[in-house]
Amino acid sequence: MHLPKFVKSLLCQRRPIDTNDSLPAQKNEVKVDVKVVASSLSGSSVDFQAKAPKLTVMGLGCSWPANVMEPKDLEEYAAKLYDLDKAPAIKKMLAINRQTGIKTRSILWDQDTEMMWNPDRAPDIKEIDEYFRAKAVPLAVKSCKKALKEWGGSLSDITHVVAVTATNAGNPGYDQLVSKALGLRIDIDRTLLHGVGCSGGLAALRCAANIASGATARGTVARVLVFATELCSINIRCDLDHAAKTGELRIAPTLFSDGSSAFVLCNELANETSGRGIYSVVDYKTWIVPDTAQEMNLLVNPHGYKVHLSKNVAGLSAGSIKPRFLELMSTPFSKAGMTAGTTTDDVDWALHPGGLAILKGAQQVVGMSDEQLRASYEVYAKRGNPSSVAVLAVLDQLREMGPGREDVIACTFGPGMTVEMAMLKRCRPTR
Repeated sequence: MHLPKFVKSLLCQRRPIDTNDSLPAQKNEVKVDVKVVASSLSGSSVDFQAKAPKLTVMGLGCSWPANVMEPKDLEEYAAKLYDLDKAPAIKKMLAINRQTGIKTRSILWDQDTEMMWNPDRAPDIKEIDEYFRAKAVPLAVKSCKKALKEWGGSLSDITHVVAVTATNAGNPGYDQLVSKALGLRIDIDRTLLHGVGCSGGLAALRCAANIASGATARGTVARVLVFATELCSINIRCDLDHAAKTGELRIAPTLFSDGSSAFVLCNELANETSGRGIYSVVDYKTWIVPDTAQEMNLLVNPHGYKVHLSKNVAGLSAGSIKPRFLELMSTPFSKAGMTAGTTTDDVDWALHPGGLAILKGAQQVVGMSDEQLRASYEVYAKRGNPSSVAVLAVLDQLREMGPGREDVIACTFGPGMTVEMAMLKRCRPTR
């Protein structure tokens, strides 16, 4: 194998790790034992007590558009654009629309933008991108400001940003636009997630938790601003057009909505989590359900993002919950952090309100009570399914519904199909 001279030079200069060395401790940093690091990398066993870094959600907030859509509003909108007698797929969709259990859905449309959705053609992907960037960024800023206010710190102290959306794919990402609108530092560490759909809220939490845990291992402070923003309503016309032209049933227009959620996650080196906070993060994990990529997807279309949800989604989602719960409960971090002997009956659930069939199916398969799912049902009835925003909205709603159970399990489902689960504990006031 022939290597360039400068590569050979670098390889010759490389010094093997001395397992007696340790990295020098700097101000406000922890000492890292290289022996442990080297042993971990080499795959040899290391004698240590599993102790998860302390990660705490310090501020949490949601923002919603001022307008709402009731089931009758979708019927009136569809009837204005299409001859329903010649569009049986839309008529069938509207019949489902009356049975979703959703009373109102948050939606950004207003009189100023209504004409965008009412001409003879559906808006194209360029118009949808421009609309998202104009309307979603202010919505995200509002939810971020709520979370930041509850956290109570300074903008200059935020170290990382993790953002997620399923309803925009433009570059630069909206995370950069929101960071600029908030006035965050230009050197802030940013991560934008895409392709995770409705599971995005917990995917963002997982990403933020990994970042904050990594910062703890490096002995540095982490204050991570996380936000999810969705304008699902921009896809309604795309789905209606598809149903009218192909005769294929589309149920997404009956479920999805608009909104934004945000939270601030801090590691223990932030020196502000003691005796404060909303939820502490115990452990988390993601899985792909094998051979289910065709069951749920959100694919780019010239007129938006075409949502596909098969009739199997509810059953696959419900059937995934208990096995994943048991797997996550068996991890060293969960054993150390969760109440011993915790079962699915002992926790409050922040379950993704993806649809009535998902919520009811979870109750039948897992045995959850209405009371355990009270926050999921509340968000679903009043807000519909705002995709990645939903689970964070459920966690926000849950804390407003009394002291509840100490242990909280958040669970979401996304395209792929993927399952995300996080084990949380309520932060109780210290006396």
